[in-house]
Amino acid sequence: MHELESRSDLVGHRLTVEGRFSARVGQNRDQIRLQSSKVEFDLSPEAMRSFPSSLPRFVRVTGTLTKQTDGKLVMRVSEVEKITATDEERYAEVAGRILPGDQRAWYALAERTKALADFYRDTALRELAQEARVRGFRAEEAALRPPHADELLALAERAAERGVPNAAAETRRMRHKALRWTYDALARTGGGDDWRRLADRIAQLLPGAKTPRADGGNTPLAAYTADPISTYEREPAARDAFDRYLWVSANAERLASEAKA
Repeated sequence: MHELESRSDLVGHRLTVEGRFSARVGQNRDQIRLQSSKVEFDLSPEAMRSFPSSLPRFVRVTGTLTKQTDGKLVMRVSEVEKITATDEERYAEVAGRILPGDQRAWYALAERTKALADFYRDTALRELAQEARVRGFRAEEAALRPPHADELLALAERAAERGVPNAAAETRRMRHKALRWTYDALARTGGGDDWRRLADRIAQLLPGAKTPRADGGNTPLAAYTADPISTYEREPAARDAFDRYLWVSANAERLASEAKA
């Protein structure tokens, strides 16, 4: 619906659009208004005869979009169909068909829903658009693997932009995940100067890296060393200690590498 007024290339084409019914008007009740739209919808005799007997909340109209000499947009409507599902229900129907890992589909749904929310100034649709955007972000992260540590670091910086809840904490979690991937890769291949660069990066990106441990030895480091990424996610209160442990470990590997050189 919102594209009728913004896309001049639609003029002259037969289109089907959906919108929120506002009123049936005109001297002969041969026009309808749709909420938030400046387009005039003129009903053909066929459309008038088939118009739903009970006034609908949502309609699907088919017709040809025209532009008058004064610039006014008019759709010559040949068909009107009542829609029973709300915008929220149609969102849920589309979302239910999208696979969890299909980031493109989630982002596309987010953009369509946001455009609709802006058109109607609808808070509930804005929230749904945000939900779809976050699901796209999660799918984007889930598609990355340990060789993609740099891509994960770049994605982490977009958490706030994408509206991820607790964005600062999520950025930190994703940074740790990427740096831990890098640590594990260097441990397998031998790091050389890469250990120094990694230690510097840990100190720069993880806030607890240079914070001395003050937990009395109660941090679950055994769980962290066995499964660092899941434990970091599961134990947010211990993240300073985990940051510190990773930084100290990277520096220990650096010193060992330098001693061999």
